[in-house]
Amino acid sequence: MVKYADDTYLIVPANNVHTCAGEVQHIEKWAYKNNLAMNKKKSLIIIKPRSNRQIQVSHTVIPGFSRVQSMAALGVTFSYKLSFKDHIDNIY
Repeated sequence: MVKYADDTYLIVPANNVHTCAGEVQHIEKWAYKNNLAMNKKKSLIIIKPRSNRQIQVSHTVIPGFSRVQSMAALGVTFSYKLSFKDHIDNIY
């Protein structure tokens, strides 16, 4: 039997960024119990600040995850600013 888990998205407000590691641990435990594994090399994190100013995070939020400014999900490009500019630029 082959099992395949598709994408998972965890959305955490910037003011709760300190809870990300614990949330990921819960997901990893669930995945392990269900014979699935999380590929941290393919895992990304975007931090959305309350305003459009850059958020300052001095530590790695989740070890093994890459922090990015934008990412594609289901054909839509999302940026940390939640604007459509990156998506339109990618389509154009």
